[in-house]
Parts: sequence; C-alpha cells; structure tokens
Amino acid sequence: MSIVRSLYRSLLRLARHPEVLPPEIAIKKLADAGFPKNSVVTTDVACDVIRDAFAKEKDTVLEVSSLVSEAFNAVKEARQREVALHPSDDSLSSAYPAFVYSKPEVWSSSIVLHLFEPRYKVLIKQAMEEYDRRFLYVCTHGHAGLGDSEGAGLIGRYGVIVTVDECMFQDDGRAYLRGVAGPRVQVTSHERSEMHQDYPLHYLGFERVLDTETAEGSEEDHLVAKELAVEHERLLHSIYDIFPRLRLEVELGIPPSAERDPELFSFWLARWLQVNDNEGRGQSLTGRNTVHRLRSVEPMLRKVLDTLTAKAQYDDEKDRR
Repeated sequence: MSIVRSLYRSLLRLARHPEVLPPEIAIKKLADAGFPKNSVVTTDVACDVIRDAFAKEKDTVLEVSSLVSEAFNAVKEARQREVALHPSDDSLSSAYPAFVYSKPEVWSSSIVLHLFEPRYKVLIKQAMEEYDRRFLYVCTHGHAGLGDSEGAGLIGRYGVIVTVDECMFQDDGRAYLRGVAGPRVQVTSHERSEMHQDYPLHYLGFERVLDTETAEGSEEDHLVAKELAVEHERLLHSIYDIFPRLRLEVELGIPPSAERDPELFSFWLARWLQVNDNEGRGQSLTGRNTVHRLRSVEPMLRKVLDTLTAKAQYDDEKDRR
C-alpha cells in the first residue's frame, strides 16, 4: 500500500476523533466521501480526497504525515487522560503522598510542578514506584497548611488526585513533573512518617466528592444542569466559529461533553475562565453545585464571545476599506 493510501486510511480512522484535528480541516466529512472501506482506493483518488480535506491546500505527503502523527498522539493522550479523569474506585489507594500548595487546581487541570524541597522529591519517587504514579494535590488557599499542627490543618481541605504523565529528575537536584488532575476529594485523615528525620513525610486519606446533581440530585436537577451546560457549550462553539485559531484543547485538553458530563464540563470551563482568579477557582473546587459553577463562569464566557465578535466585525470593516 502506498504512503498516500496509508495516510488516507489513517485519516478515515481519525474521522472518529475530529476534535483532535485543526479546525480548518473538514476531516469528519471524509468518512462520507463515498468510498467504502473495502473499496480499492487509488493513489490519485486518495490524493484528491486528502487535498480536498485541507482548506489551506496542505497537499504534500510530509505535511499530511506530520498532521496524522500529531493527531494520533492526541488520541493516545486523550485515552490516557480519560483513565486519569475517571479512575475506578478499586484502582485507588486509601491514602496518597501529600503535595500541599496554595494555588487551587480543579478536576481536569494540567499539573506542572518544579520540585525543590527534599521531601517532595522523596514523595514523588514513592508516588511513581509505590502509588501507581498518583499523589494528592491539596489546596490551602486561605487556610493553614502543614505548619498547623504538622498536617492536622489539612483535614477537611479539598484537593485532587493527580496522575503523573511525566517525571524527570534533573542534574541540579530538582525534579520536574507533569500530570493530570483527576477526581476531586476531601481530606479525611492525616498520617505523618518519620522515615526521614530531617523532613517528615505526610500522607492523606480522603473521600471522593461529587456535585449534588451528580451524587444525589433528582432527575430534574440533572436536566437543569445538563441544559445549562449544553447552552454554555453552544457559546464555546460560537467562539470557535469566530476565532478558530483559539485552540483551547492544546492547553486544556479536549473539552468533555456537556451533555454526558455537565459537572466535568463545568470544571473545564472554570480552568479556562478562572485561570488568574485563585479565589474563583477555589470556590469552583469546594462548591458542590454544577449549576452554580456554570453560572459563575457565564459572564466571563459571554465577555469572551462579545470581545471576539467585536474584533471580527472590526476586522471585516477594515478589510472592506
């Protein structure tokens, strides 16, 4: 099979995941291009289909190959991310090493840490080797941390279970890690270890926390949350229509379905719209109401849409002159 035909069939496979491809590519239309999977696709036909799929006429094999490779990597990362976001209960430990920071992080956040403190470097090694690449990221924004009775002040605090994607120990003694914030939890217990005399290690027990609509809400509560989330998703799509280069999924990951998981979608929006608002993000972390979280970010979402709409209108008028 030629390289071009291989790329064509790869593009057909990627049609199942159009969200990982640049918005200018009408890849989702490829599956309906009139070529059954068992048909013989000539190189010329494949080239034509590939060229037609690219609004910017990316018609070289190198360009298409590079895009296909990036897209498949995105699909792989999306699958790994799904496991981190929705771990099964039986895959979790009862307690995890404690990483305590003042900046709030919410479910689905991308976690990037540069570790200097000796205890954190010990804890991350334990997380990688003994805790299935997981640790507990606990927020102390506005609250006491480990300095309060050596960890007792963390009881009742909120955090997230982080799954590590990458961890590198550098020559200068520092460590760099990148991971994904999974389920939201509330700290229920604290254990201090004297394994290292100079710096005690802390481990936290927890319970998973869901919004009331998800955990115990009525069918009507679920419906209200879903309808509001879908409305916000439409606003997000309107923003993409105006400004397709706003590739939020590159930084934030593929947005979850508002209809299937309104709670996770509300956290995804909070990550984006409250990126510099620790107070607001802290409230999103501790709040247990999906509708309230969606309504709290709605003004910012509409402001982005209005700003981009005004910019697009200005650019159109400028082009006409």
